[in-house]
This record gives sequence, structure tokens and C-alpha cells, in this order.
Amino acid sequence: MKKILSFCVLLFSVSTCFAEDYLDVVTSKSCACIDKIPSNADKRNLKMQMGFCMLEAFSKDDKEKFKKEFNLDFYQLDKNGEKIGAIVGMRMATQCPKTVMAMANADKQADADMLNGTITKIEKDNFAVFFLKDGEGKTTKLYWLGPVQTTMDLPTIYQTLVGKTVEVQYENKDIFDPKIGEYRQFKVITKLK
Repeated sequence: MKKILSFCVLLFSVSTCFAEDYLDVVTSKSCACIDKIPSNADKRNLKMQMGFCMLEAFSKDDKEKFKKEFNLDFYQLDKNGEKIGAIVGMRMATQCPKTVMAMANADKQADADMLNGTITKIEKDNFAVFFLKDGEGKTTKLYWLGPVQTTMDLPTIYQTLVGKTVEVQYENKDIFDPKIGEYRQFKVITKLK
């Protein structure tokens, strides 16, 4: 009887060691789902699609286990969504690094926007501010705050760009504006053709 009991305990211990962790299963399902997102998917909705993949990978039991382990409730996604995504994302980095790299690149592209138009004027105050008029007549202010990916010698020739048609890639950045005493979004130039 003692041998049978010892064997059962040993068998249970070994099977527990080899059992796949619920987060590994969730991570595997998340990776598979994200890999199915078409490469030409709308970049603005990409984060949301990736989030849905992660959420759909959790079963009801997985959500309960996750809540007990990390004290994060799936019924409060507005509060816990980023933390849940970070935990799953860390696991994904070991299981499917190519998927994680693709997510990071897509996320970076989603944050960058592109405009085509004519530079109508350039203001020089603390920074150079380009005013770009697009094909619909809308004028957008773009800030040159740091290095810009371009084939031009921008510091030397930027003043000659007035009246020229260009393609500008930019990122929206929250920057503190001391005039109004709060952060506001600025369109910061990252690439210029």
C-alpha cells in the first residue's frame, strides 16, 4: 500500500512538472492569433486587434487563475488592460519573438503618420515649425525638434523648402507647453522626402 501511495505521489509530481502552464497556453494562442492578422491591416486598429487576440486566448478558468496570481481583474480592462498585456507580452517574447518584433514594428508604424503637401512657410522661434498645406487645402503645423531621416542636408537647406512639395512622416508627441501650463500634442517630424 505504501509503495502504491508513493508511486501515485511521484506520478502526480512528475505530471505537474511536465504540465504546460496556463500562461504558456494563453501565450501560444495569442501568438497564433496575432500571426493571422494580415500584414496590410489598418495600422490604427492594429493595437486593438492584438489586444483582442490576447483576451480571446484566456478561458474563463485562465482568467480566474490569472486574477489569483497577479491580482488583475479582466472585468476592469480600462484599469488593468495594459498590465495584462505587458504580462502576456513578456511571455510572448520567449515563445514567439518574431511575433513580438512584428508587433513592436507595427506599433511604431501605427504611431507615425504621413502627410503630403506643400510647405507654405517656416517659422523660426525656439524650433523650426513647418506649415504644410495638403491637397485639400488644410494646413498642418509640424515641429522639427530632433534628427530627421532624410537625404537632404536639412540644417543647411530647410529655409529653401518653402513652396516645395514634400512627404513628411511625423509622430504625435505630448510635450509640456509652459504658456498654457500643461502637456499638449505636437506633430514632430521624423522623416522628410
